[in-house]
Amino acid sequence: MKFSLYPIIYYGQFFLQKVLSKVSQKYRINLVAFFEFMEDKDYVIVKLDSPKIHHNFPDEYIIGTDVDIIVLDKDLGRIKSVILDLNENKKLQCQVIDSNKNVKIRYELGGFLNFQFDLSANTTSKLFNDCLFYKDSMKNLNVPNIKYELLLRAKELDSKSYKKHHLKYLIKHKNQIDFDFLTDNGVNSDTLQKIKNS
Repeated sequence: MKFSLYPIIYYGQFFLQKVLSKVSQKYRINLVAFFEFMEDKDYVIVKLDSPKIHHNFPDEYIIGTDVDIIVLDKDLGRIKSVILDLNENKKLQCQVIDSNKNVKIRYELGGFLNFQFDLSANTTSKLFNDCLFYKDSMKNLNVPNIKYELLLRAKELDSKSYKKHHLKYLIKHKNQIDFDFLTDNGVNSDTLQKIKNS
């Protein structure tokens, strides 16, 4: 008989996450205030339509999740400062990982992730610029036009094939995919086949 630790680890982690979620309810980041500040900024939230994003986002969020935001380089410093000021009660520990126009700001409680901001300001990237230029609105927040959202997710699936939620999203929106556009923008042919055959 083969013994696996996976179920024990999985359910142990799940239980711990639930406990931390309950404790963390009173230690939450004010995302509504952040997005009110962002109203006059050029930004897009990538992957807003995701199983890890709460249906009432930004009013509520799931503990242990993150949000990916593309911003202009000129706004990055100010946005970073505003995010650092969101920890009103100072009960959460904050870690900043700054790496060449990409900034991760992690809020943690007891060493466990409460919420993370992933900011990208690589405006030399044609794709990022196109996402900022061709944007739509979802839940009164800026998101990339579906054509670019699909491209970003296909590229993410290329580099991280284990992220099955991207494949599910691409399959769900298969009738909106311009496969020539994905090919022209460097999406791997194996990824394209995976989408087409699903």
